[in-house]
Amino acid sequence: MRVLLQAKYLLPNAYLIAGVATDSQVRQCKGVSPIMTRQERLASVAMLSFVDELLDDPPMLPTPEFCNGYKIDFVAHDAIPYISCLPPEETYEWAKRAGMFLETKRTDSISTTNLIDRIVRRRDEIANCRPQKHQ
Repeated sequence: MRVLLQAKYLLPNAYLIAGVATDSQVRQCKGVSPIMTRQERLASVAMLSFVDELLDDPPMLPTPEFCNGYKIDFVAHDAIPYISCLPPEETYEWAKRAGMFLETKRTDSISTTNLIDRIVRRRDEIANCRPQKHQ
């Protein structure tokens, strides 16, 4: 979510369009299903006041044709793509060459993978502190 906020701060008068990856895109690139449902992910982004438009089914990586179709002037992402299903040179290179790439800064220790790792490491502690459900 911070990538979107950074994009809005870097271009405060821009109309910010955000896309949310589909479940199949997440599985293809990360090898596992998302923790949050698609509807939960869409709702999380939709509630952000600085996002002007939400795309329900965007491509995993924007192409020049996609950007032209939506009149997109800049593509924002951190400099090191985490899309493991593609080599880095096939990700945002076209946008960089076209002067359309807006580099954002990744937030250390805040990622889905990092959060899952923390929960797994603390599984027993978390399980022991949860209130028991009455049956």
